[in-house]
Order: sequence, then C-alpha cells, then structure tokens
Amino acid sequence: MNVLPVLALDAVVPETTQTSEAISTAYLTSVSMHAILAGSSSTAVTVTLEMTNELTPENWVAVTSGSFDFTSNGQKMLRVDTAYRWMRVVSTDTGSTSGGTLSVWFFGSGND
Repeated sequence: MNVLPVLALDAVVPETTQTSEAISTAYLTSVSMHAILAGSSSTAVTVTLEMTNELTPENWVAVTSGSFDFTSNGQKMLRVDTAYRWMRVVSTDTGSTSGGTLSVWFFGSGND
C-alpha cells in the first residue's frame, strides 16, 4: 500500500478563492483531506475536492460528498473513495471571512 501526503494549500488567506495544483490520483483508491483554519473572524469558508478524468487536468467538477464548511476556526477532515485521474483542493470564501490562515493536507492511499 502506498500513501501520498501533499500539503495542498499552505497557510493561504481564506478571504479569496484558493486552488491547489492538480494531484495525480490515478492509482489511488481513497483520499482524504485535513483542513485547519486559524486566526480568522466572521468565518464562512467552503473547502471542496474537485476531480477530472481528462488526460490533462481540466474540466473540473466537485466530488460528491467532497466538501465541508467552516463557520469558525478549527479543524475538519473527510474521506472519499476515488477512481479519478486528477484531484485538487479549492477553498472559497462564502461570506465575510476576515484574516487568518487556511492549510489543507491531502492524503491518498492505494496500490501500485
């Protein structure tokens, strides 16, 4: 079993939309993301996993059950099964978030 750890978003400003680089997930069977939001006020941030099966990463769509909302500082985690070629993490300010930092770790597991 292989494990793929990627720091997808590293202490980014949650007040604006942030998008990670494309992560190759072709040989993974499940993925998870662990997000930490700290130092923010008036928080309204959505973190979403997106996927594509294109040969090159384009035409992204949200993964079903692959998102969560922050309404205060803290940590959140989710896990989904996958059969996608590429994935990425996107954070979006859905309100009037002020200050703070957002970090998102992406983990994948699967066999060669």
